[in-house]
Amino acid sequence: MNSNLHAFRSGSVRAVLMGLLLPLLSGAAMAADAPAETSKLKSLEFSAVDSNRDGSIDSKEAAAVPELAKIFKSADKDRDGKLSASEFISAIQSN
Repeated sequence: MNSNLHAFRSGSVRAVLMGLLLPLLSGAAMAADAPAETSKLKSLEFSAVDSNRDGSIDSKEAAAVPELAKIFKSADKDRDGKLSASEFISAIQSN
């Protein structure tokens, strides 16, 4: 029993436990990033992204928000190279 206590204190058991637990914990953290990305989109306001205030979001403006840039092409339903307010709202509600 005394040798088990010594092994724990010396760190070998802790090292083994950490070696087993860290990959599990980091996997859980990575899985948690996906919902965070979605919630970032849902919290966006059109006026905050439309930096030049022209009433639409072009690809340069969308590039400032990586989550929006990822879905820009699919969100641009009329393929005019910019998102209208309604395209923007549809995109963030569906993602």
